[in-house]
Amino acid sequence: MTEHAHSTAPLRIHFVCTANICRSAYCHARAAHLFNPSRFEVSSSGIQAEEGLPMWERMRRELERHQSEATATSSHQIEIDDAEDADLILTMTAGQRDAIVGWWPQVMKRTFTLPQFVAIASGLTWDDPTMDPRQVIGKAFQNRFAAGSTDDIEDPYRRSSEVVRACADELDGLLEDLEHMLTPVRPRRAAE
Repeated sequence: MTEHAHSTAPLRIHFVCTANICRSAYCHARAAHLFNPSRFEVSSSGIQAEEGLPMWERMRRELERHQSEATATSSHQIEIDDAEDADLILTMTAGQRDAIVGWWPQVMKRTFTLPQFVAIASGLTWDDPTMDPRQVIGKAFQNRFAAGSTDDIEDPYRRSSEVVRACADELDGLLEDLEHMLTPVRPRRAAE
């Protein structure tokens, strides 16, 4: 991946969880629905994924509750190309983040847990509409210890309906914050 002061290419966000059938698959589908496709490309994988499995049915139902459809993707084991091609890698737990950085240290500066990145980025401001979101990622890495402890996103797999719903709601809130933080403030129109 090359770094640019300003790039017109969409920001490539890669979501990662364990099996890529619950949390990261949900984030992939919701972000594909919520985020502007001209500004963002989203993908997902797992650190222990069996290739080709569909999204877990109960998480798929949560997508429907949030008026989104499951993307036509299936579970995928993360590979070096996934990591190296991503501008931002967002995991669901610190253990997953640490595993990826352990396998491929070259992606350390753009690998965070989703809650960690949102917490750090919420403290950053940028009001230049020409600024590339990749610069926010660089600033987030420089400030990675400022967020302090960040919570993992609980794995809902084979858990109660309440846990599944709480997970989906937590992910939705984080994704909305993420999209907002990576989208520059638009210049205000002059008063007519």
